Order: sequence, then C-alpha cells, then structure tokens
Amino acid sequence: MTTSLPATLVEEQTLLPTEILNQLASLLGIQTGFTDAFGTQCQTPPLALAKLIGLLLHREKPPETEADWQHLLTQQQTKLAEKAVPDYWVLKTYEALPLPTAQPLKINRTSAFSLERESVTLNWQLQIQPAGELFTGQWVLPCSAETTHWEVLLPPEIDVPFGYHQLKISTLQQGVLGQVLVLSTPATCYIPPALQAEGQTTCGVATQLYSLKTKTTWGMGDFGALQETLTWANQNNVGAVGINPIHELFPHNLHEFSPYAPSSRPFLNALYVSLPLVPEFESPTVQAWFKTETIQQAIETLQAKELVDYVGVGELKNEGLWQCYQAFLATEWAMNTPRAKVFTAYCEAEGDDLFRLAQYQAIAQYFASQSAEAWGWCVWEEAFRNPHSSAVTALTLKLTEEIRFYQYRQWVAHTQLQGLHTYCNQQQLPVGLYLDLAVGASLGSADIWANQSLYVTNASVGCPPDAFNQLGQNWGLPPMHPSVLVNQQFQPFITLVRSIMKYAGAVRIDHALALFQAFWIPSGETGKMGAYVSYPTEALLAILAIESHAYECLVIGEDLGTVPEWIKQTLNSWHILSYRIMGFERQSNGEYLPPAQYPSMALVTASTHDLPTVQGFWQGADITLRSELALFPTTEAEQQEHEARPYERQRLLNALIHTGLMPAGFSHNQAEYPLDTPLPTLVYEAVQRFLQATPAKLHLVALEDGLGLTTQLNMPGTTTQHPNWRRKLGFPLQEALDASMAWRN
Repeated sequence: MTTSLPATLVEEQTLLPTEILNQLASLLGIQTGFTDAFGTQCQTPPLALAKLIGLLLHREKPPETEADWQHLLTQQQTKLAEKAVPDYWVLKTYEALPLPTAQPLKINRTSAFSLERESVTLNWQLQIQPAGELFTGQWVLPCSAETTHWEVLLPPEIDVPFGYHQLKISTLQQGVLGQVLVLSTPATCYIPPALQAEGQTTCGVATQLYSLKTKTTWGMGDFGALQETLTWANQNNVGAVGINPIHELFPHNLHEFSPYAPSSRPFLNALYVSLPLVPEFESPTVQAWFKTETIQQAIETLQAKELVDYVGVGELKNEGLWQCYQAFLATEWAMNTPRAKVFTAYCEAEGDDLFRLAQYQAIAQYFASQSAEAWGWCVWEEAFRNPHSSAVTALTLKLTEEIRFYQYRQWVAHTQLQGLHTYCNQQQLPVGLYLDLAVGASLGSADIWANQSLYVTNASVGCPPDAFNQLGQNWGLPPMHPSVLVNQQFQPFITLVRSIMKYAGAVRIDHALALFQAFWIPSGETGKMGAYVSYPTEALLAILAIESHAYECLVIGEDLGTVPEWIKQTLNSWHILSYRIMGFERQSNGEYLPPAQYPSMALVTASTHDLPTVQGFWQGADITLRSELALFPTTEAEQQEHEARPYERQRLLNALIHTGLMPAGFSHNQAEYPLDTPLPTLVYEAVQRFLQATPAKLHLVALEDGLGLTTQLNMPGTTTQHPNWRRKLGFPLQEALDASMAWRN
C-alpha cells in the first residue's frame, strides 16, 4: 500500500515513511537523533529529515508517495554501491611507525569487475603535487564470489610529501575507475617549539581589536594599535596576543559589523588598516586632505565616542583609503614602480578569489548607491546574481577602476598584517598573533555569491533547543554542502585555512564541532526542525594538520557547549587545543575542577567576549543585564539565577583557597563581600594564578578582566538591544595592557 503525501509536507508526520527516511538520512549523513545539554536523547522529527534530505539532494519538491521515497532510496543505494573508489584518502604519518598510512585505501567490488576472474589487476598513478614526481604501479588482488572490497597500500619505499596529491586508479578492461585526492598529513597539528615539551606553557592577552584606543586610531582599534600591543607583549614576556575575527565585512553596508557574520572569510576587514602607516598617506594630496578641518574634526569626534561608530569610521576610512589609492595610481601605478609591481604580484598570487571579492564589492557599492534595500546579491536583479552572467561581465568592465581599488584595500591590509606576523617571528614570541576563524559567512556575502553551489542557501547553521533557548539558535549562516565540498576537492576549505594561518602563530576554530557535524535548520523553521549533518571530518582535520605545519601555526578548537566527549578526544589526538573556560570546568558535585586536572592540550581563560567578565560575574551584573533585556525565559529562571549566584561565588572562593592561592586570614565566606561591592583584587589575581597553575599550553587574560570592567562585551540572544561588537575599552592601550598582567607582579 502506498501512502500519499502532499507536496508541501505539512500533513501529519505520521504519513511520512519513517523507516525509509531514516535509511536515506543515514546514507546522506543526516543524524536521526542527538543528545541535548541535559543528556536527554532527542529524535529528529520525520518532517525535518524529509526537508534536509531534499536540501542535500538539491530537490525543489519532496517525493509525493511512499513509492517515490523508496525509489529515491534505491537510487542513492545504487549510486553508493557502484562507486569503486573513494573521493579522498588520508595518509597519516606516524613517527613511531614505518608505515606511511593510518588506514588502507578501500576499493569496492562493483559491477565493473568480472566475477569470473581469480584476481583483479588495478593500475595506479600517483602524481605528486604541485608538478612533482609521477609514481606508477599495480595491485594484483585475489578475487572470489565472496569478495566485497579490497584494501590496498602504496609501496613503503614511496615517500609521499605532506600535501595534496592525485591518485588515478584504472583497469585494462574498464579504464579509469576513479581519481582519489590523497591528503598526506602529519599525525598531529603543529605545536610551537616553545610549547612542545611537557610543562612548557605561555601566557597571553586577549582583546577585541576594534576596542583599542591609541593616539593614532580613528575611532576604533587598528593594525597600528595591534603593533603597539605586540611590542608590549615582546617587552613583557607575554607569549600571545589574541583578537576577534578580522574577516572582511561589507564596505557598502557599514551597519553590518558582526565579525562572526562576514562577507569574506579568506580576506581582511580593511577598516583595521592604520592609514598613517600606509606609504601613500605621506603624499602631498593625502596630507592635504588629512589636515583639513573637516577631517580632523571627524577624527576627534569618532575618538571621543563611547562606542565604536562603524558607519562614521567606515565612511571616513573608505574616503581615506580612496585618497591613498588615487595617490598610488599617480605616483606608483602610472610609472610601474617596484611598489606597483608588488601590488600586481599580490593580485596575481591571490588570483580569482581576490578578483571575485573586489568585483562583488564594486557591484555591491554600485547597487547600494541606487537603493538602500540592495543589501546583498540575494536581492539584486536576477541577471546579476550569477557572477558568470553576461550582465555581470558588462558591469565589471564599467567598474574596472573600482575593482582595482578594492584589490588595493586588501593589499594594504595584507601588507600591514603580514608585517605584524613577521615582527612576531623576528622577536621569537612563543605564539605571537592569535587569530579567530568564524564558523561561516553571511547569506549576502561575497563568498557565497562567488561559489553558490557550495552553500545551501535555504538553510542555516545553529544549535538545537535547550532550557535557555527553547527554539534553538539560528545563526543565519548558510552551511557548506559536504558533498560539494568533497567534489571541489576541499579547495575552499584549504584556501580558507591558508588565508588565516599565513598571518598567525595560532588560529582558533570557532565552533569546532562543525568539523564533525553542523546543526542545519531549513529556512523558515526553528531549531526544533533541525538536525545534525555530518562532514568529512578526517579530511578536514588532515587539512588543518598539513597547513598548520606548513605555516607553523598552533590550532585551537572552540569546543564549548554540548560537544560529545569522543569529539574532544579526537581533537586532542590531533593536538588541537581544547578551549577551556574556568567557570565551565566543574567536578560532578559542582565544585571547580582543580588546576592539575586540566588537560595540557588546552587553552584556558576566565571569560570570553560572550560571557560575563570576572568582575561582572562576582557582582551579578550579567543577571541584571539579562533581566533588563528580558532574556530569561521565565521569572522562575531569573529567580533561580539570583539564588544560585552566592553558591557559585562560594565555589570560586573554595577553589582558590583549596589550591593555596589565597593568603592566610582571607575570609572563606563569600557573604562577607556583598554583590554591590567590587571583586577583591586578591580574588581576581588568584583566579589568574589558578589558571596559570594548570598544565594548559596557553593561558589567555582578557583586557576587560584586567581592567576590572563589569559589563560584558556582547550579549548572546540580542541584536540591537545591547551594543554588541561596539564597546571600547575606555582606557589608553598601555594602561589596559599593564593592568592585564598586574597579577604576575
């Protein structure tokens, strides 16, 4: 009997063929259930599975009958059964073993192989990339009626260098069976020499770059302020400086300034350029512009504002960058000077990726000047949504000058950040610059416009429902399609990793869970209709390891929240540092975990940009703020937070006292320190010494904590209600830096 289903799939979910859906989901990597934050096993609704299956198979409409669903399942099973060789093969090198591979290559017995032969001969060609040696050989494999697959290895005498290579497998009778991407990888990610030995650790500072204030900043922190911070770090035995994501945002739409919803992850936010450090800034024309009363007054106004005014800063800096660009054209480009040749070489090296970004930004500015509603490619005229269309080609010719300007912006930003990375290497900072890689790009981004087939634009990633967010979290970031990523031979991910590691001594992977699985939510749905979709984890981790060694870059995986223990263990086995926040590290009885029980492969810190400062936690300022913003789901939940905070403060004191970090005579009773009084300095200093006592490789101290600030930088769950990504430190940079490390004195 066949059960009919409506095309809209809005009928009762009991009409859906659940067993068939589960089988399809399993084939496509959609998980049919997950464990929530409280340990409860949650099942994915059949309707959610149906919608996600449609997204992964690029189907506009779902099957209408059970027979159609069965036919779809049979198609996918047949497709999988007829695939003789996998798309990729991870060769993992272990120093303690002579074998070059962690696991053999699995070749499936398909209809391409005759059942009558006693053996099968496979010819293989391994092309070392780029333009390296070509190895050839054969595998003669026994065959019987029971044979379902073979497992093969390369000859041990072949030394496959770390990197990405091509393995072609064929038979005399059938020709090419498939091409396999070989990812030859170290067994683990890179650990800097200063941190390799047991017990070797370093301490660093963490800050939001936009929040820094110096005499030369124009209303927000920039690469000049970052240079001052790194110089201070070198002079004060501070091993790392961590900052927020600095991906490129939207020059045509300065109201979009969240660093975690960028336009292009592989490129840099040019608003962080320090204009006084651009060579063209010293030209007479730019100096004349800079010294006008209008510009000087604009700078003073932006510097005096309590919060970062991204629109004001962006308009001023965009104008200044244009002035510098015009000077560059007149003094360098027109005469093809050595500096002009460096710019040309940069554009050629970045290739089509840079051109597409600049092309997008020029077109976006063109449309934004005509309509304030033209926020991204999704709402442009249809003819311009495809970067390869004739309409885009024609407009590109009209915008040649503007496109070169946006390339120039990136070159200037690249030059300044590369100079900071070089400084860190020259001064031999243990880690140096620590950068943050956001989990995705915004729907209206240049990244998605340029590679639309890679992204599932009618879905977004987020988190499943929990007690605090009963609808789940929807981050509005379209996920990468895992199969398309594989078909593109992981090149977008490789490019992304290289684009950040080339500047960094350490990279933090935001939401590292996405290396394994991402929670997809179909457009128009809440988190209740989402499910986890699996990703090619081994390949992604191999890429991180390959590139981390190539660029000598430490890798940190942000593994907060509901992350299964096996994922944490896998990250640890690859030497990807876990991200540990003191307040989250508890024993089964709720007491703080002692320092000795922290893992060594970890970064430790007291707070982050999305959590209360240490001072704010102590005074309960976060509870007050959440109440003011109506973020508690119920009044009972708010009351519970108020009642629990004294116990949490007591547990903090207990941990510090039991670890021997408080002086004799210091009261053990948190009640003696009312909520409306500041955190005792001795307690704050003990918190940092507690973290320093852990075996964790890296200990980060937030500048906000060192200054004793109460209000947290960002409040999750808000948009305009709280000034997210806009708070300035309110203190001169040097004072803030010195305060961050005062506890060491």
